[in-house]
Formats: sequence, C-alpha cells, structure tokens
Amino acid sequence: MFLLRMICWLIFCLNADCKALPNARESPGKKRRVKRKKEFEGKRVLALDCEMVEVLKGTISTPSGSKEIRVSALARCSIVDWEGNTLMDVFVKPTNRIVDYRTEVSGIRPEDIARGAHPIRVRKRVAKMLKGAVVVGHSVQADFRVLGLRPDLIPCTVRDSASCLFLREESGLDMTRAPSLKQLLKSLLGKTIQTGEHSSVQDALACMELYKTYREAWEEEVGKPRPAKKK
Repeated sequence: MFLLRMICWLIFCLNADCKALPNARESPGKKRRVKRKKEFEGKRVLALDCEMVEVLKGTISTPSGSKEIRVSALARCSIVDWEGNTLMDVFVKPTNRIVDYRTEVSGIRPEDIARGAHPIRVRKRVAKMLKGAVVVGHSVQADFRVLGLRPDLIPCTVRDSASCLFLREESGLDMTRAPSLKQLLKSLLGKTIQTGEHSSVQDALACMELYKTYREAWEEEVGKPRPAKKK
C-alpha cells in the first residue's frame, strides 16, 4: 500500500512539472496579444469629441500697447458608445467673454450656449463617464485640454485616430502629417463628413466607426515596442 501511494505521488509531481513548463511553440508576439486581449476585456469603449469657441483670457502689456490673449474654450461636448448611442451631448457656457463663436466650423451660435452648463460641472461628469474606459477620438488631446482633464489622472486609455500610423498607411495619406478626420473617413470608409458646420456627435460616431473597423490592427500597432530614441 505504501509503495502504491509513493507511485501515485511521483506521477502527480511529474504532471505538475509538465504543466509549469512554457510552451515552446508559443511566440512572444502571441503572448503579447493574449495579454492585451485580457487587458481590454470588460472595458467600455467610448468616443469623445468637443466643439470650441474663442474667448478672451486677458490682456498683456507690450511696447506697442496692450495685446489680447485669446484661447479656445469648451462650448459643446459629446460622448457616444460602441453601439452608436449618444450618452452625452451638452452645450457649455464659457466663463470668459466669447470673442469668436467659429460658427462656420463649430456650428455654435449664441442661443446654443446662452443657457449652457457650467464648464466645471461638465468636466466632472465627463471624468466620471470616462473612468476606466477606452476613449477614442481625433486629436483627442485637444479635447481633454479644453475640458481641463488628463487621461492619466481619470484614468482612461486613449486611442487617437490622428496619431495612428496604421490608419495613415492604410489610407494612403501623407505619413509625415496628421490627417484630418474627414480625410480618414473618405479614404478608408468612403464616407463624407464635415461638409459644412461640424457636429461633435457626428465626429464622435466617425471616430468610433474607424476604431470598430480597424480595432485589431490598431491595437496591434499600440502593442508594438517603440524603437529607442537616438541620443
């Protein structure tokens, strides 16, 4: 009986050791893909876009006289989900005096933001919605900047179609310059947007469609190790 128990124990140990051995056929690339797949399991994917107006931030004195400081301010913020549902679309009333509504591009008019939400309230709401999500956008860092948010502090994962090299290569556009969202949609999906005034909802939906179509290749590019910078 003792001998039988010893034999069973040895067989158990051998099986455990075999399971612990790495699979020689499994490439490092495959391991990275599996790791990235697990990383994104259960994460929401949202698309963000903002429209902006120009406001007067202040003035500075120069030898030739006073000079106005003008900056962009949030006027509309839109967020859509993977299915294309609009989760948020709100007009925002800047706290500084508006000097240019940029209506021909932004689509924003005085009546749109006359009773708009306060920027701080919108910022808190957006941060709460984006927490833990994969956030897709075009030149989306500008949207975060005007919202007064940092993706690493929310935190959330950013996917920017303006900086995705795979999309530039696939579209045949200039690899040395960031393409416009309008160019990417036309070249890759054969769709036309932004024929006149922009809509932050339409632009967010366009970003989401790009990501859904090219997600696998996009994530593969993000997962590739970047070459070391030359000193």
